[in-house]
Amino acid sequence: MSETTFAIARTTDRDVLAWIEDQRDAYRSECRQLVAWMRENGRAFNTESVQSWIAHLRDVRHLAPKSINKAIQAVRRRVRDLFQTTEGYLSIADRIRLEDELKKVKLFKTDPHARPDKVLTPEDVIRLGDGMR
Repeated sequence: MSETTFAIARTTDRDVLAWIEDQRDAYRSECRQLVAWMRENGRAFNTESVQSWIAHLRDVRHLAPKSINKAIQAVRRRVRDLFQTTEGYLSIADRIRLEDELKKVKLFKTDPHARPDKVLTPEDVIRLGDGMR
Protein backbone atom coordinates (compact mmCIF):
# COMPACT_ATOMS: atom_id res chain seq x y z
CA MET A 1 0.00 0.00 0.00
CA SER A 2 1.23 3.47 -0.74
CA GLU A 3 2.15 5.78 2.10
CA THR A 4 -0.44 8.25 0.84
CA THR A 5 -3.91 8.02 2.26
CA PHE A 6 -6.89 10.06 1.22
CA ALA A 7 -9.22 10.95 4.02
CA ILE A 8 -12.49 12.74 3.73
CA ALA A 9 -12.40 15.95 5.74
CA ARG A 10 -12.79 15.27 9.49
CA THR A 11 -15.84 17.51 9.71
CA THR A 12 -17.69 15.28 7.25
CA ASP A 13 -16.53 11.83 8.48
CA ARG A 14 -19.66 11.36 10.57
CA ASP A 15 -21.93 12.14 7.60
CA VAL A 16 -19.97 9.90 5.25
CA LEU A 17 -19.92 6.96 7.66
CA ALA A 18 -23.66 7.35 8.25
CA TRP A 19 -24.25 7.40 4.50
CA ILE A 20 -22.06 4.30 3.99
CA GLU A 21 -23.88 2.24 6.60
CA ASP A 22 -27.40 3.37 5.69
CA GLN A 23 -27.38 2.13 2.10
CA ARG A 24 -29.58 -0.92 1.63
CA ASP A 25 -28.11 -3.53 -0.68
CA ALA A 26 -26.30 -6.87 -0.65
CA TYR A 27 -23.26 -5.24 0.98
CA ARG A 28 -25.04 -3.55 3.87
CA SER A 29 -23.81 -5.99 6.53
CA GLU A 30 -20.15 -5.65 5.53
CA CYS A 31 -20.39 -1.87 5.35
CA ARG A 32 -22.03 -1.64 8.77
CA GLN A 33 -19.23 -3.79 10.20
CA LEU A 34 -16.63 -1.51 8.62
CA VAL A 35 -18.28 1.61 10.01
CA ALA A 36 -18.61 0.08 13.49
CA TRP A 37 -14.94 -0.93 13.45
CA MET A 38 -13.88 2.56 12.31
CA ARG A 39 -15.91 4.22 15.04
CA GLU A 40 -14.65 1.82 17.74
CA ASN A 41 -11.05 2.44 16.67
CA GLY A 42 -11.35 6.19 16.05
CA ARG A 43 -10.45 5.82 12.38
CA ALA A 44 -11.10 8.16 9.48
CA PHE A 45 -12.43 6.77 6.21
CA ASN A 46 -9.26 6.26 4.16
CA THR A 47 -7.33 3.49 2.45
CA GLU A 48 -5.09 2.86 5.47
CA SER A 49 -8.15 2.26 7.64
CA VAL A 50 -9.68 -0.06 5.07
CA GLN A 51 -6.42 -2.05 4.90
CA SER A 52 -6.34 -2.29 8.71
CA TRP A 53 -9.94 -3.46 8.79
CA ILE A 54 -9.20 -6.17 6.22
CA ALA A 55 -6.23 -7.31 8.32
CA HIS A 56 -8.58 -7.39 11.33
CA LEU A 57 -11.04 -9.58 9.41
CA ARG A 58 -8.25 -11.95 8.45
CA ASP A 59 -6.10 -12.03 11.59
CA VAL A 60 -8.54 -11.38 14.44
CA ARG A 61 -11.90 -12.59 13.17
CA HIS A 62 -10.33 -15.36 11.04
CA LEU A 63 -12.83 -14.94 8.22
CA ALA A 64 -12.62 -17.12 5.14
CA PRO A 65 -11.08 -15.59 2.01
CA LYS A 66 -14.47 -15.57 0.30
CA SER A 67 -15.97 -13.50 3.15
CA ILE A 68 -13.04 -11.08 3.10
CA ASN A 69 -13.40 -10.71 -0.66
CA LYS A 70 -17.06 -9.81 -0.24
CA ALA A 71 -16.03 -7.15 2.32
CA ILE A 72 -13.45 -5.71 -0.09
CA GLN A 73 -16.01 -5.63 -2.89
CA ALA A 74 -18.50 -3.95 -0.55
CA VAL A 75 -16.09 -1.12 0.24
CA ARG A 76 -15.20 -0.62 -3.41
CA ARG A 77 -18.86 -0.52 -4.38
CA ARG A 78 -19.77 1.87 -1.59
CA VAL A 79 -16.95 4.26 -2.55
CA ARG A 80 -18.15 4.28 -6.16
CA ASP A 81 -21.72 4.90 -5.00
CA LEU A 82 -20.59 7.66 -2.66
CA PHE A 83 -18.79 9.47 -5.45
CA GLN A 84 -21.74 9.15 -7.81
CA THR A 85 -24.36 10.43 -5.39
CA THR A 86 -22.53 13.02 -3.30
CA GLU A 87 -20.30 15.94 -4.10
CA GLY A 88 -17.93 18.10 -2.14
CA TYR A 89 -16.33 15.45 0.07
CA LEU A 90 -13.25 15.06 -2.13
CA SER A 91 -11.84 16.70 -5.21
CA ILE A 92 -12.11 14.73 -8.44
CA ALA A 93 -8.36 14.06 -8.37
CA ASP A 94 -8.57 12.70 -4.80
CA ARG A 95 -11.59 10.57 -5.74
CA ILE A 96 -9.63 8.98 -8.57
CA ARG A 97 -6.63 8.41 -6.31
CA LEU A 98 -8.80 6.83 -3.59
CA GLU A 99 -10.44 4.48 -6.10
CA ASP A 100 -6.98 3.60 -7.46
CA GLU A 101 -5.75 2.87 -3.94
CA LEU A 102 -8.76 0.64 -3.28
CA LYS A 103 -8.09 -1.24 -6.51
CA LYS A 104 -4.69 -2.15 -5.07
CA VAL A 105 -6.40 -4.01 -2.24
CA LYS A 106 -6.07 -7.50 -3.62
CA LEU A 107 -8.77 -10.10 -3.34
CA PHE A 108 -7.78 -13.30 -1.58
CA LYS A 109 -7.42 -16.45 -3.63
CA THR A 110 -10.04 -19.06 -2.89
CA ASP A 111 -9.91 -22.77 -3.64
CA PRO A 112 -13.22 -24.26 -4.73
CA HIS A 113 -11.98 -27.76 -3.95
CA ALA A 114 -11.78 -29.11 -0.40
CA ARG A 115 -8.44 -30.64 0.53
CA PRO A 116 -8.67 -34.41 1.05
CA ASP A 117 -7.44 -34.09 4.64
CA LYS A 118 -10.40 -31.79 5.40
CA VAL A 119 -13.13 -34.10 4.08
CA LEU A 120 -14.87 -36.56 6.38
CA THR A 121 -14.50 -40.20 5.48
CA PRO A 122 -17.43 -42.61 5.86
CA GLU A 123 -15.72 -43.95 8.99
CA ASP A 124 -15.53 -40.42 10.43
CA VAL A 125 -19.26 -39.96 9.89
CA ILE A 126 -20.04 -43.26 11.66
CA ARG A 127 -17.81 -42.30 14.61
CA LEU A 128 -19.53 -38.92 14.86
CA GLY A 129 -22.93 -40.60 14.80
CA ASP A 130 -21.88 -43.07 17.48
CA GLY A 131 -20.62 -40.23 19.62
CA MET A 132 -24.01 -38.50 19.54
CA ARG A 133 -25.89 -41.42 21.04
